Amino acid sequence: MKQGKTEKAVFAKLSTDKVELASVNELKSLTSKVAQEGKDYKSLASKGEVLSKDFDKIARRYHTAYMELNDLVEDLRNAVGRSPKNTMELDGVIVEFARKTKELGIDTPKELREARRTYQENLEYYEDAGDVWQMLMDLQSRYKFPF
Repeated sequence: MKQGKTEKAVFAKLSTDKVELASVNELKSLTSKVAQEGKDYKSLASKGEVLSKDFDKIARRYHTAYMELNDLVEDLRNAVGRSPKNTMELDGVIVEFARKTKELGIDTPKELREARRTYQENLEYYEDAGDVWQMLMDLQSRYKFPF
């Protein structure tokens, strides 16, 4: 059988509608995918913003601590780098004073006991400062950052 003009028109119309239906389905599908991608972008951007702010706070605290560390290392370097001149001088005075009190047969005066205690404490503080200085130097070399 031969198709008439009307049938041809109906089939042409149907095939056009099918194309249009396929286009609508493709449009809906892509729209849904793009909407999901948009939600993903928004979520990632939000997480990135929070992480950026947190990192900035931590980095500022780190930078402040790092600068204080550098200053303290320099202060300790100056303190530990000098010989404990006064302490060594006090040691000589203690020895001489103790010798004289012994020669005179005098009991050890409280000033001599206090001087010995101060001398010993100062030596310990000096050693502690040296140990801390070394520890800070190690930290300084271990955590070098460009600021």
